[in-house]
Amino acid sequence: MGTIHCPGGHTFSDGEIPCPYEYQLLSEPHLMAALDEVEKLDWKAEYAGHKADWAIRSRSIIAYRCPHCERMLIFEDGIDKPATSYRRE
Repeated sequence: MGTIHCPGGHTFSDGEIPCPYEYQLLSEPHLMAALDEVEKLDWKAEYAGHKADWAIRSRSIIAYRCPHCERMLIFEDGIDKPATSYRRE
């Protein structure tokens, strides 16, 4: 993605791998489906680890925590759509 623009007026980068500000949110049904898929993988296959990672990430919602104001930015409809932001009370 590159630069994340927080509604609090801050910008930060998600270029660091692993990104300390990025979260993967999974509902329990999506997590169970991903785990079922991971269990079926042939772990001797060359790309099993990548397939397991994809099984989980493809079902998750991406979120970021702004390192400046700690707002959570939730990208429920994909990273190319606007995020919903949440602040602590």
